[in-house]
Amino acid sequence: LAFSVIMLNTDLHNAMVTRKMTKEQFIRNTRGVNDGDDFPADFLESIYDEIKNNQIKMLPTDSGAFSLETLPEHWENILRRAKTVSNPTFTPASVTRALTLPPGAHERDMFLLVAERSLRALSAVYESTLSPATLNKALEGMAHFATVCAYFELSEPLDGLLVRACNYVAAA
Repeated sequence: LAFSVIMLNTDLHNAMVTRKMTKEQFIRNTRGVNDGDDFPADFLESIYDEIKNNQIKMLPTDSGAFSLETLPEHWENILRRAKTVSNPTFTPASVTRALTLPPGAHERDMFLLVAERSLRALSAVYESTLSPATLNKALEGMAHFATVCAYFELSEPLDGLLVRACNYVAAA
């Protein structure tokens, strides 16, 4: 669905595209992408209308928007906006899978996919920053990482975090 949204945004807002995608074409292009099923038409129509009326734009990179000094502010804005996002209004395609897996099973798998890279990223920020605010965010990120590991009873990623923390203490 994310790819379809990006393509729709490009199609509707790029001046080089002369034949713009219609709502019906967008719905047809997303057939079967919901784990083999279709998303509800009204859900896709609302996405189409929202993208048509509000182009998705990236922040300009020359504005310094992603510098280490402004990163905490941008991160706080993302977290604040995430609290206002409502849950999807459609039923997941694979109802049987949803009934057989405990709550959080998908989230556990997703976390395992990104755990090592996330820990490396947090460590890189911790090791290289000179900004107290950014250092604080890295430490908060590590604390959240530990919390998620504990919640899902994941000893291996938690051990990796603890080894890094011990190395930081030993080097100090």
